[in-house]
Amino acid sequence: MRLISWNMAGAGFHTASSHQDAWHWLTKECDFDVAMLQESTPPQWVFNEFSVVIHNPKYPQKGQRWGTSIICRQEIYSQYVPEPEEPWLEKIRGSVSIAEPNDPEGIWLVNIHSNAYSLPKSILASLDDMAVPHCHPQKIWEVEVAAHFLEPLLKGKRFVFGGDLNSGYLFDVVNHYENNKIMFENMRKQGYIDLRLAHSDVEQQTYFKKGKGPFQLDHLYGDTDTAGHTTRWEVLSHVARDLELSDHAPVIVEIL
Repeated sequence: MRLISWNMAGAGFHTASSHQDAWHWLTKECDFDVAMLQESTPPQWVFNEFSVVIHNPKYPQKGQRWGTSIICRQEIYSQYVPEPEEPWLEKIRGSVSIAEPNDPEGIWLVNIHSNAYSLPKSILASLDDMAVPHCHPQKIWEVEVAAHFLEPLLKGKRFVFGGDLNSGYLFDVVNHYENNKIMFENMRKQGYIDLRLAHSDVEQQTYFKKGKGPFQLDHLYGDTDTAGHTTRWEVLSHVARDLELSDHAPVIVEIL
């Protein structure tokens, strides 16, 4: 399986025409089987052309269409809808799209766009009561909530989890703290293996906004088996740096 993960900068940070150009590049020029997309607004022709299109608006209550999407060329996935006993997954639904494989032995896909800002402090106490690991004593982020409450669902399954996490080790270096290191270590203990590590032991720049640092904001994780069968992990930096289709570069992984 060839998978692409990409923040398409469709939340108003680029023009409508550049977002259409991004969709054209993705669907016409990029070779992939499945795509996990953030800040995406799928045009109607995408729904008509692709066998599977899952789209969750990030802020539906505000009437905004952009959000997280999963598209697939073959009809091998269905959208997973959290059960009533999974309320926290429902509460962050706009930040997460989940694709369940039709084949029980297939790879689950969890596409996440975690807000750069932490969740409101008013909800932290209830999450502490449920022993949700978090990297800051007084703050918690959407990705930490997703990783915790998805762990039971993904346990024993093959999966890819990730997207734009708005996190990276370089933030620790720049800001002289260890929050990101702690978060990534918490995720490792929960069974999320960084798919980059088998291909590069250092972060690779995926964020190319002018005036900002060379951050890797986009990350993909998997179970032990999937990590062991990942044969490619590559940042397509030219898409952001040269084509300027987004301020994020896509990440491509290939999994046996």
